[in-house]
Amino acid sequence: RIVQLNGEKHILEVFQDTKQIKETEQQLRETQENFNDIYETVSDGIAYTTLGGKVLSVNPALEKMLNIEASQLVGKSIVVIARELLTGKQLKPILPLLYKLIKGEKVSSFRFEYKSKIIELKSTISSKKKRITGVARDITDSVIAERTLKEREERAQKQRKAIAELALEESLLKSDLKNGFQKLVKTTSHVLNVERASIWRFSPDKSKIECVLLYTKSKNKFGEYVAELKTKEYPTYFKTLIKDHHIYATDAINDLRTTELLKEYLIPLNITSILDAGIIVD
Repeated sequence: RIVQLNGEKHILEVFQDTKQIKETEQQLRETQENFNDIYETVSDGIAYTTLGGKVLSVNPALEKMLNIEASQLVGKSIVVIARELLTGKQLKPILPLLYKLIKGEKVSSFRFEYKSKIIELKSTISSKKKRITGVARDITDSVIAERTLKEREERAQKQRKAIAELALEESLLKSDLKNGFQKLVKTTSHVLNVERASIWRFSPDKSKIECVLLYTKSKNKFGEYVAELKTKEYPTYFKTLIKDHHIYATDAINDLRTTELLKEYLIPLNITSILDAGIIVD
């Protein structure tokens, strides 16, 4: 470019070091590539939508989580997708949240059930980028673990309470065995949530045990179950019971300690699990 300075003509040339610009552009490309790698490989499901809720893209993790191809999601409204995928009961609490989101209102993370999964969804609205980002995470395993832990804690609390009540049970303290045993089997049945609880008594020569009291939870009824088990017919079961004073078999049908009882006792009464514990009566 020619410029005049003090009445003289000069050629103005501008030089620029583009090395830094090229380095910045390269860094931006690498950053974008790294972001794309994360988007494609992350285990969380990610979806981008317009501010109006129209799906722009989804990553492979979301396709896998929903078991739906991206082509069936892209271009659709999130409200339409929700109506297609969720049942009425699942949909009812979700729709108001989706409408708030596409109106530009902030929505806290929420959970919903989809088929056999529990999914947690978080969203952010970017007015600058003119899009909504949704991140979905399958939290089924962690929710099940939380529920299991809670159930165990509640069960343990019930058991501790039951033990304390039985320890102070007046009929047991006064050796009123009939009423005391009724209290014991009923409490055991309800606390452990089992259909039947019973008291069996060894014969004086320990050649057999006889059922002297039975409680059926579904009927809330006491009764006598006329039955006896002879030690010579079930040697493994009785050997274990006498030696260990208890048997805990979650799979009584296949457990080697209790499988002898299969035909005459387990199958006829539809018993699948056994918890036997000895009671010493002075």
